[in-house]
Amino acid sequence: MGVFNDVLKPFIPDTAVDITTQWLGMYPLQIRISPSRATKLGDYRPPSSQNKIHKISINRNLNKFSFLITFTHEFAHLLCWEKHRNRVNPHGKEWKEIYKGLLYNLLESKIFPPEIEFELTKVILGNVFASSTSEKELSKILQVYNTDPTPGVLLEDLTDSSLFKIHNGKTFQKGVKIRTRYKCYCLSNKRWYYVSPVALVTPVVNE
Repeated sequence: MGVFNDVLKPFIPDTAVDITTQWLGMYPLQIRISPSRATKLGDYRPPSSQNKIHKISINRNLNKFSFLITFTHEFAHLLCWEKHRNRVNPHGKEWKEIYKGLLYNLLESKIFPPEIEFELTKVILGNVFASSTSEKELSKILQVYNTDPTPGVLLEDLTDSSLFKIHNGKTFQKGVKIRTRYKCYCLSNKRWYYVSPVALVTPVVNE
């Protein structure tokens, strides 16, 4: 399992290595470091009949605190699948309780700065949204720790039907909010995407 931790180690705080090493030893897991994605920070895929290994992908452009929280979010999906398989909602109460428990373990390890600890404590004590970036205040604080800050505005601050660009240059039109994300139409490839409300985007004028 050490090879998987070697993949994860450069992207997380040094103080999180011990606890994530414990997690990685629980089940067969493949970790993929992905290019930046506007629609999601991470992804979890359960084992299949052809492949018995859990798979988690995390965006490589996240700062170490964001990366660790996103990994924790996805690892909670892994534990929830192991316990309940497909018998519960992906972000239902079962997943929420597992995620809160993992966050509590991280807080016990004293990994985060006080301001991030404060926001994570609010997450543990309150409701947990489907996306880690749906916790708006937490997301804003995490962005302070970006080593290469990305210019732009939050998608949720744009008016409805506004046009915007993401990091890869594709142009979208902001649509309605469905649960925790906005349904946005990509003018570049004529497809619909669900985009986080706190994704940093560049407004487009007169396109």
